Amino acid sequence: MSDDYRSPEAHSSGGFPLSDQNVIKKYRNAIKGVLSQLGSSIMNGKFNLASVSFPIACMYPCSIL
Repeated sequence: MSDDYRSPEAHSSGGFPLSDQNVIKKYRNAIKGVLSQLGSSIMNGKFNLASVSFPIACMYPCSIL
């Protein structure tokens, strides 16, 4: 099989490389926040994944207001 229609920006193993350091930092902070919430839930004895909220930092920065 050949890859005649592959985008030139695509990574060799698939997908697109993430090279923007600001975006990487934002993703890492969001994951740290989720892990922190999970850790505190486990330490409180209330391990319920439904109670872990989605980080607001992952939302689109513009609002309708």
